[in-house]
Amino acid sequence: MVTEQDVLKKLKNYRSLVAIKKQLEYEIGYAQSIVSDDEVLLSAALSGSEAERVSGGRIPDRTFSIAASYKDEAEAMRLKHRAALQKDLSAAAVEINRLDLYIGLLDNGEREVVALLYQEGRTIEKTADLLDISQKTVHTRKSKAVRLLAEMYRRIDA
Repeated sequence: MVTEQDVLKKLKNYRSLVAIKKQLEYEIGYAQSIVSDDEVLLSAALSGSEAERVSGGRIPDRTFSIAASYKDEAEAMRLKHRAALQKDLSAAAVEINRLDLYIGLLDNGEREVVALLYQEGRTIEKTADLLDISQKTVHTRKSKAVRLLAEMYRRIDA
């Protein structure tokens, strides 16, 4: 059962979760280009002793076998790493989207307070100034929003 404390934790972690999502999106794109096939073959061509190298830039069978094995292992590692990143990205995206949806269902006053406090990282004082309301009203709206968000989570998770 989701409590108001759980919702507060989700709200407080919102900005961090968005940053993590962006980082994971970047890393997934980067993971595709960690080691290219050309880099693997170049590495193989330059590895080993002079005696192992064949003139004319050809790669000896032993070296090519090592390179092919390395290429397969690197590809398996890339795929495993990418799958782990994709799983984390998916979980972050689901949590962000769910919270955004629920916040969007709040009345305007509560939604504005939640957006300023948790999505934009404003203080109680700054939020009150921006909305031209008292700090007490900010606290009241925040409390009501947290209560309503907890009810939304409980309704779906029940």
